[in-house]
Amino acid sequence: MRVTILGSGTLVPTGIRGPAGYAVEVAGHVLLLDGGTGTLRRLAEAGLDYRAIDHLFYTHVHPDHTGELVPFLFAQRHTPGHTRTRDLWVTGPRGFASFYERLTGIFDRWIFGETYAVRVRELWESEVQVGEARVEAIPLRHSVAEVGYRITAPDGATLAYTGDTDVTEAVSELARDADVLIADCSSPDDQKLDGHLTPGLVGELARAGRARMVVLSHLYPMCDGVDVVAQCRRRYPGPVVRAHDLMRIEVRPGQPAVVESQ
Repeated sequence: MRVTILGSGTLVPTGIRGPAGYAVEVAGHVLLLDGGTGTLRRLAEAGLDYRAIDHLFYTHVHPDHTGELVPFLFAQRHTPGHTRTRDLWVTGPRGFASFYERLTGIFDRWIFGETYAVRVRELWESEVQVGEARVEAIPLRHSVAEVGYRITAPDGATLAYTGDTDVTEAVSELARDADVLIADCSSPDDQKLDGHLTPGLVGELARAGRARMVVLSHLYPMCDGVDVVAQCRRRYPGPVVRAHDLMRIEVRPGQPAVVESQ
């Protein structure tokens, strides 16, 4: 299983980080976890073809996580020389179907599939199969309905992704024995934001869940110039990485992950 970080930042525009977005290559499929503005361009920069993506998974409906959904649907339908025939699955937490329905009420036929179906579903304390991979949705704590995702590859490699969350024991459940945990780390320990985690809190929750590696992501600019990795390591004994856009991570079952930078 391989993860490409398309956006390691937040709603705050910066020159080095885009909003949340993660491409996961697993079991012959490419899954998109969240997709803020700029995700399509980052996919192209990473050498990943948006036309090959059949599954979108959203943790919650905030714009910095869903802002590229409409452009993605528009591109699938209207790219010259490309006619999509495979169904497109769009998944989110409770209330996501209503969110999507409101989008179609605004954009109408420009985001409908004519030669394929857009299949919208909600996951909440449940799971789905994507080929031979399993995707579990675990409710977390944020200002709106929020789920984290846990992806298990056929070889047993496990990736956990929190999206945005505040402190809850469910994060440790999500991270339970995961090979890689990509975690919300919005601000340094002394500047905690409501609805989000700090590096020290990530460390505590990852240690309780026995995650094998932590990737700190969803970084606000206040994290620049601060050693958030060191703050996490004070409470977590395993390897810790600060995410950046276009970082690639090879997730291997029971082994250290391989981190590649562009």
